[in-house]
Amino acid sequence: VSVIGTLTWKLLDSGRQAAQVDQARLEAERVALTLQARQEAATLDLETARAALLSSEERIRLTRDQLATAQEALHLARLRFEGGVGTSLEVIQALTALNQAQTAAIAARFDQAMAVLKLGQVLATPVAALLAPGGAP
Repeated sequence: VSVIGTLTWKLLDSGRQAAQVDQARLEAERVALTLQARQEAATLDLETARAALLSSEERIRLTRDQLATAQEALHLARLRFEGGVGTSLEVIQALTALNQAQTAAIAARFDQAMAVLKLGQVLATPVAALLAPGGAP
């Protein structure tokens, strides 16, 4: 019985193989760090979008209250004016306050729409799915 084989062993490769291993290890670390950074950025984007949506919803609630207050103030100012105890300036000021409250309400609804769009973008989800009951996370 005879066995014939060849065994090759490079004794001197000028450290090329070790350098290639080190380079591959460094590349793997770079890829892992890049992945981690992207995951953290995605998490931050999601949290930012959710916070913007929650904030816009709170602003809508606040502007709804402001609108009701401004409408009531206008009603009272008109009654006072018609009763001869108020001035036209009070009515104009109440109208101005109502206009400002309406503008703030429109801005809040716009901000909410933008927040929904941003959340949809971050989640790569169609906006219609987010607007469905229970759609927003």
